[in-house]
Amino acid sequence: MRGSIRVVVVGIALALVAAACSSNSSSGGSATEGQQGGTFSFYNGEPNHLIPQNDYESAGTQAFQGLWTRLVDFDPTTFKPVPAQADSIDVSSDGLTYTIKIKPGWTFHDGTPVTAQSYVDAWNYTAYGPNGYILNFFFDKIEGYDALNPSSGAGGAYQMLPSTYQGLGGKYGTANKAPKWEQDRLAAKLWAGGRGAGNWECAK
Repeated sequence: MRGSIRVVVVGIALALVAAACSSNSSSGGSATEGQQGGTFSFYNGEPNHLIPQNDYESAGTQAFQGLWTRLVDFDPTTFKPVPAQADSIDVSSDGLTYTIKIKPGWTFHDGTPVTAQSYVDAWNYTAYGPNGYILNFFFDKIEGYDALNPSSGAGGAYQMLPSTYQGLGGKYGTANKAPKWEQDRLAAKLWAGGRGAGNWECAK
């Protein structure tokens, strides 16, 4: 039996994708304020989506890094995670429960305060199978995932039924357990098999 990861909301918020853009002065920073306002630009490809939970390619990731503050950043020299929006991340001794606190004062771009429920809602919306978000499968090891997905068992980036996935030669049991490259390969095989979109049987 595989264990389920549990993520505990503590304090203000829990974040899969840090969706806030500013914090108050208590969160640290240099004593000298930099220039405020203005614009900047950078070269990038065209993202598939501008919703972090529905994008799985580098152009989108680079855009998100410019738009939002993540839970952690990574030291460019050591590549180790360093706190960004997170104040602390504690992991239980069995590695199954993550308790995450974020620094106070975070807001969305429109000034709306970030709350724990903001992140709970974002996680649940992505994990809910009928919404068809491409990163749904990221949540399949988190406690409560099964309750948010169709009883048909359809899952993964393309919401394949287990019978379809296995019939195409899938090697991971169900599509939601397969790495994205495997899902892409089998979806392309299904599409090229003859009837295009007609090959998809929608989960009821």
